[in-house]
Amino acid sequence: MYSGNIWLKETNDDDLDNLLGLWNNPEVMKYVGLPNGICWDKNDIEKWYIQYKKEGKFIHYSIYTDELGYCGETGYSEAEDDVIKHKNFGLEIKLLPKTQGKGIAEWTLRKIIDMAIKSKKIDSVWTTPHRDNINAKKLYLKLGLKKKEFPEYLSEYNNGYCDYMELKLCEYKNPE
Repeated sequence: MYSGNIWLKETNDDDLDNLLGLWNNPEVMKYVGLPNGICWDKNDIEKWYIQYKKEGKFIHYSIYTDELGYCGETGYSEAEDDVIKHKNFGLEIKLLPKTQGKGIAEWTLRKIIDMAIKSKKIDSVWTTPHRDNINAKKLYLKLGLKKKEFPEYLSEYNNGYCDYMELKLCEYKNPE
């Protein structure tokens, strides 16, 4: 397990080259349905960033460690429908291959779940791991997420290749 410092930094334009490398990495993106990576260039990621800042519906963080530097991304949706109507939001995480299997994803997701609890805006978090991504599903189970049927309002995420997993925040146990 990684024993150095891990931190989250809200993504800004200084992180775009790192994101581009992450999203263009076929090994990272295979479970997102992009086996060749996203195939973007600098212009594409800058357009994404402008739209991301304009919409303000998704909170996006870059993950760093002392020794490994940039590790990946994480975030959650604050889309009005999710937060107000459904009292939940979706989680996301992607790590570079060299940083996987070191406990960084678990630390990061626990941090995001703690943020959700402190916000007092929502009752649960959810994610949709690819059915073949065994390591991700093991991690989500370890965090307390449970496989459930896709809610109707999230049917756009039900592509036939993903599972829906959810955690009621009142059931969450952080070991720290």
